[in-house]
Amino acid sequence: MNIRVRPANLPQEYGAIAAVLEAEAPGWGASAEELAHEDAQRDPRYHHATFVAEVVDGQEPGIVGVAQTGHEPLAHRDDKHLINLRVHPDWQGRGVGKALYAAVLDHLAPFAPYELCADVWQAHPRTPRFLTERGFVELWQRIDSYLDVADFDFSPYAGLADKLREAGLEIKTYEQLGDDPKRLVKLYELDWALWQDVPYFGQVVVKRSLAQFAADEVEHPKFLPDACFIAVKAGEYIGYSNLSEFDHGLNTEMTGVLRPERGQGVATQLKLCGIRYAQGHGNLRLWTVNDSVNAGVIALNQKLGFKPEGAIVRYAKIVA
Repeated sequence: MNIRVRPANLPQEYGAIAAVLEAEAPGWGASAEELAHEDAQRDPRYHHATFVAEVVDGQEPGIVGVAQTGHEPLAHRDDKHLINLRVHPDWQGRGVGKALYAAVLDHLAPFAPYELCADVWQAHPRTPRFLTERGFVELWQRIDSYLDVADFDFSPYAGLADKLREAGLEIKTYEQLGDDPKRLVKLYELDWALWQDVPYFGQVVVKRSLAQFAADEVEHPKFLPDACFIAVKAGEYIGYSNLSEFDHGLNTEMTGVLRPERGQGVATQLKLCGIRYAQGHGNLRLWTVNDSVNAGVIALNQKLGFKPEGAIVRYAKIVA
């Protein structure tokens, strides 16, 4: 079997790449539209590259594997690079992953990386073994949890919305705040303040520009302006929780409240808004992911009935 690895031909091959991602992790991949959007809005300061593996054995070449590598925008370091190897299930265990990994190492050599990182869904036993055999070690876990909303009991939270309203706080959606000329800037500054308390893989988070935030979040194809719930007090944004849609239901992208406003039930009310939204859209399953050390948020999710469903595990390797 002859495996050829080469740079992806974009945008022509977004569809073929999306097909590999979907086959490798059904419902958790990315569409061609999403891949195109993410590439188009990448911060040009950070390196990124995509490679494909195709089998060429006297037949029409077909893409059977994908590798993405580059800097991590949310927690950038010049000497740290992420690698993401995906192989179609029909071709796993046949040398495709090895060929992609070798191509990525060759590509990154001029950058002289100090650290390589890879994020792996815990349910994929082949990938952790592949990485550990090449010197990677487990570094961090982010816990995936879900909630089936159909029979959610709101009665323990009766009166919470009224209590918050009496304190001068109300929950509005991003869509409802369309008349606020500073809506985007306020959400941007709130998001940055909240990231200070997110132990994202145990790393220091880098502030995005306003334009980059807009491209990553509110302009993303999965953004739902009527499912981005913002806590407003005296015209200021003091907390928010936003949902995005994907094949398995709705994903919670961020939930947080500014430190001075915590302890009043604001985060709980924001979560309740998301649950009502999911109920009103066919009882879609709600998902969330949290760093395993983020005890406060995990406790809130457990109180609401979220159940753990595996984890995203980060593996790292020191190259130098």
